[in-house]
Amino acid sequence: MSDAGGFSLTHGAHVGIGSLPIVLFGNAEQKKKYLPKLASGELIAAYALTEPGSGSDALGAKTIAKLNDAGTHYVLNENLLGEVGRGHVIAFNILNIGRYKLGVGTVGGSKRALELAIQYTNQRQQFKTKLSSFNLTKEKLATMAATLYASESLNYRTVGYYDEVMSQLSEEQQKDPKAIAQAVAEYAIECSIAKVFGSETLDYIADEAVQLRIYRDSRINRIFEGTNEINRLIVPGTFMKKALKGELPLLKVAQDLQEELLMLMPEEISDEPLAQEKYLVKNAKKIGILAAGIAAQRFGTKLEQEQEVLVNIANIANQIYAMESVVIRTAKAIERDGAEKAKQKILYAQIFCQEAFGEIEKEAKETILASADGDNGRIMLSALRKLTRYNPYNLILKKREASEKLIEAEKYVV
Repeated sequence: MSDAGGFSLTHGAHVGIGSLPIVLFGNAEQKKKYLPKLASGELIAAYALTEPGSGSDALGAKTIAKLNDAGTHYVLNENLLGEVGRGHVIAFNILNIGRYKLGVGTVGGSKRALELAIQYTNQRQQFKTKLSSFNLTKEKLATMAATLYASESLNYRTVGYYDEVMSQLSEEQQKDPKAIAQAVAEYAIECSIAKVFGSETLDYIADEAVQLRIYRDSRINRIFEGTNEINRLIVPGTFMKKALKGELPLLKVAQDLQEELLMLMPEEISDEPLAQEKYLVKNAKKIGILAAGIAAQRFGTKLEQEQEVLVNIANIANQIYAMESVVIRTAKAIERDGAEKAKQKILYAQIFCQEAFGEIEKEAKETILASADGDNGRIMLSALRKLTRYNPYNLILKKREASEKLIEAEKYVV
C-alpha cells in the first residue's frame, strides 16, 4: 500500500471515514443494505462533510435537511444515522478515527521512503565513495529513522488505548451510538497528535529522501481529516477549555509547580538505560504545565484568540506524547529482550528525546515571552532554565552508530 500513495488514499477513505459511520452508528437494516457491497467493492464510500464556502468550519455548511410538508418524513428517512440534529457527533467522531488511521498509514509511507533512500545511498557514488559512507548521510538517515520510530511508537500506544476502551463496552453498549461516540471521543487529542505527527514525519522523510512521487501523494495528509493547523488548535483548545471551566486543575498545578521550581535542586541522573530519557520526559511535562499555566493565567478565556501561543502549546504536547511513547516502547523492549538486543531502539530513543526536548524548550520560551513580562517573565524563564539543565549526548556519534544497521539492512530496522 505504501508504494501506491494515490490508491492507498482512495482505499483509506473507502474503508475508513466512508464506511465506518455505518459500521459504528448504522442500524441493523442499514448495515445489511450497505456493508456487504462496501466490503466487496461494488459500492464505493465517500464522506461528505464540508462545502466550498465553509472549508474547515464544518458546522458552517449551508445544506440542511427539510421535512416534507406534513412534517413526518425526510426525502430518504431510512438513511438517517443516529438522532436528528446530532449528525455532527457522528461526523466528528469518525474524523477522530480517521485521523488515527491516517497517522498509521503515514508510518508505512515513511518506511518505504526511508528504504528507498537507504538503498540509493548504497548504490550511488560520489568521489569514488558510496553516499552511505559520508557522515552527513549517516546523520540524515539516523534522524529520519529516529523520528519514524517516534511516529510508529505513538501510534502503537494510541491503538492500545482504543483497544482497551472499546473492549470495556458491553454487548448492549456496542449497539448504542451514544456509548460508541463517548468511547471514540475519549482519545480525540491523541488522534489529532497521531495525524499531525505522522503526516509531518512522512513529508519530512519524503523530502529528505528526495522522493517526489511520495511527497506529491503525502501532501494531502496535512490537509484532510482537518488541516494540521486545525488539529494543532484542537489539542490545547480541548484541555484549556476544561481547565478554565474548573474541570481540570491546570491553574493550581501550574501555580504549585512554579513554587516548587523556586527551590528546585539539580537532579542526579543514573547510568541505567533510558534514565536520561525518562528524566527528559518528566521535565518536559513540567515545562508543558508551566507554559500552559502561564498562558491561561495571562489570557484567560481570550486564550483561544492567541493562536500562535496555542500552537506552541500544541507542539509541546505533540513532542511530549511522542517522547513518552518512545520511552514506554523501548522500556518494554529492554524488559523483554535485554538492553543489548534493544540497542537500536535505545539509540532511537536517545536521539529523538534529546532533539524533541530542544524543540520543547524553544516553544516554551516563546510561550513565556508572549504570556509574561517584567519580573514575572524573568522568573519564569529562570524556572525554564532549571528544567532544561542536563548533560546532553554527543548526537553526532549516536547517529553514526544508529545508521550502521540501517545501511546494512537497507531499510528501517528497530
